[in-house]
Amino acid sequence: MAFPRSPAEVREVLTRSAARAARSNFLGAGSNLLVSDGGVAGTVICNQEAPVQVVFLSDGSVVAEAGVMLPRLAVLCALSGYPGWSPLGIPGTAGGR
Repeated sequence: MAFPRSPAEVREVLTRSAARAARSNFLGAGSNLLVSDGGVAGTVICNQEAPVQVVFLSDGSVVAEAGVMLPRLAVLCALSGYPGWSPLGIPGTAGGR
């Protein structure tokens, strides 16, 4: 299990996993997650510890880094004038399983 705090640390974890031929699994905050009693093969990368950015582009697009909590993303979208994102107010993160 790895808790990288930056994109550079994510790359480092992925490089080390690849060197061991281990599978990499990304995990968001772990909400609504069931794991087998047998565990998970490979490296689990939890990106919730990393600071994440949400960027609103002039073309109306929203870019959210992996790990942003969906309720936070929904609120930021609403406050920035991007309607219709309220269904994202469920538990979970962008880019996680």
